[in-house]
Amino acid sequence: MKGIAAAVIVFVTTGCIRLTGPASALHPVPRDSTTTWHACESEAPCGSIVQFTYLGVGGFLIRAGDEAVMTAPSFSHPALMAVATPLWPIHSDSAAVDRELRRYLGAPLAPLEGVHSILVGHSHYDHLMDVPLVARRYLTDATIYGTLTTKRILMGDASMRARASRIDSLFPADSVVATAWHVGRWIYSPSRRMRFMAVRSSHAPNWWFITMARCHAKRDRTSLPRTAWGWCLGEPVSYVIDLLDARGRPVFRIFYQDAATQPLDVVLPPFTGADERAVDVAIVCAGNFKKVPDYPTLLLAALRPRFVILGHWEDFFHDQGESPSPVRLTDTKELAARLDRLGPQRWIALVPGGKMIAEY
Repeated sequence: MKGIAAAVIVFVTTGCIRLTGPASALHPVPRDSTTTWHACESEAPCGSIVQFTYLGVGGFLIRAGDEAVMTAPSFSHPALMAVATPLWPIHSDSAAVDRELRRYLGAPLAPLEGVHSILVGHSHYDHLMDVPLVARRYLTDATIYGTLTTKRILMGDASMRARASRIDSLFPADSVVATAWHVGRWIYSPSRRMRFMAVRSSHAPNWWFITMARCHAKRDRTSLPRTAWGWCLGEPVSYVIDLLDARGRPVFRIFYQDAATQPLDVVLPPFTGADERAVDVAIVCAGNFKKVPDYPTLLLAALRPRFVILGHWEDFFHDQGESPSPVRLTDTKELAARLDRLGPQRWIALVPGGKMIAEY
């Protein structure tokens, strides 16, 4: 493990600048800006809106009316050297979490009202490490949804252990988590105007053929992981998120994932009847997109979304600032070319803190 980590450090630090494309290829929308996408079928005024606020890495705040879901946010940014070395301790930075949340959402964090769920796609440190602090300090009534590994890792935090009922481990996975062959369990918001379903997913290698911390938590932890390699990947999932009308029918569908997926994990469950609906917005991952065949091309061909939001595109090994650079080793020009195949003005990349409003 030490040899692998050393090789990774040498390769990334010597080659990443040359191989990383420019951020300008993704045309990122600046922080404190709001872009509007008119999703109505006609030219008539739309009746509803949903707002997407990018929190960085895999984090989004998705708000419709008085309620919202948050996908697992990441505000602590340990340096690459600390992450690649399996002996280097890392931890959630409470000052960074507080500063970034207020910078993105504004004091006194009023936008966090109404957030009923935190959706976790997988359990690597850059997706899960800040969740205990966010849940304890800012989202005290929200339920955390993730797989069994996610829950077992979170049990290492005393506050999470004391309120274990706040964590839904999507268990038993065979009946709760959907696949391309069967429908899983819908989970409804308190008002029943929003629902979501976990869908089996996967995770691209991080370096060469190496997937970082490719492990599962086999029992509840008694403390949180000390190093980045202790935050086990677990069992990755994506999410289908629906906004519902008064009759409980989906009127706007969002597909979310926080890692580039293998070709077998690009198909929605076999929805039928009233549950059938095309994907309006797909949130896809930039990081490691070239480590799996034809990502996100195959995914978007299968989903046929009307619009795409690009996530996990900025370098998360340091604080972002106003003009983030792309995640290291990302060929931004090739990624933009693949997204451009959707058609003109069909995708967007937001700087953390940026917002997109979809009118529907």
